[in-house]
Amino acid sequence: MKKTVGIVYACSAAALWAVSGIAGQILFAKYSISANWLVSTRLVLSGCLLLSIGLKDRARLISPFREKKGFIQLLLFSFLGMFLVQFTYFKTIEQSNASFATIIQYTGPFFVLLYAAIAKCRSPL
Repeated sequence: MKKTVGIVYACSAAALWAVSGIAGQILFAKYSISANWLVSTRLVLSGCLLLSIGLKDRARLISPFREKKGFIQLLLFSFLGMFLVQFTYFKTIEQSNASFATIIQYTGPFFVLLYAAIAKCRSPL
């Protein structure tokens, strides 16, 4: 049962990511919205939603802020892990189209693997 739920979640996430790319392309083309505005708005709204959900367990919600290390990790993930990934994805859509942005995005794991192989001086196989 858990495996089925996981598969449904993964498929839903992929479908929603595709829909967000197409929606972004429409917003850029028809309404002249910028990638800066779209990404900032998406992240602020989703942050508010997650914070409102997290209010049910306040101890866990504020735990990253209690230690300096946890707070720094949260800031780094917020900027490098969320903002830059979404910004570059939507900026690519704004400059070209959703299909090209998705293809470019899915080359990322290859470059991570290549970097890891070079950094560790060994074959990834």
